[in-house]
Amino acid sequence: MHGEIRKLLCAACGHTAWHADDLSPADICPACQEPGHLRPDIVWFGEIPYHMDVIQDALDQADIFAAIGTSGIVYPAAGFAEHASHNGRRCHTVELNLAPTGGPFTESIPGPAATTVPAWAANLLSRDPNPKDKS
Repeated sequence: MHGEIRKLLCAACGHTAWHADDLSPADICPACQEPGHLRPDIVWFGEIPYHMDVIQDALDQADIFAAIGTSGIVYPAAGFAEHASHNGRRCHTVELNLAPTGGPFTESIPGPAATTVPAWAANLLSRDPNPKDKS
């Protein structure tokens, strides 16, 4: 969604490649040979994140959506919980964050991710996936 810091992107031609070294304005794109257009292949504020179509499809199929350690105010990611909650599958949306954000979550679990996430995951994994009528 946010790209990869160890890749470069040519703003002139769109070429991407693995790159572990520092970038300089004098660097030349290996594909188009244009200088001065290389940057890290990451999404900056104001740019559209990568793979939004795949993300939307996953949200449409989700039974559970967890937002972990986010302010919940930067879009488009801030809209993921709302999208998932309206996907027609009665998706359970849970926020695990230091403090509740007031977002559209079914459940909010406050606290540091280092403790809340393992406890939440253990609880989730211990549930019976096929509960039977025990009456």
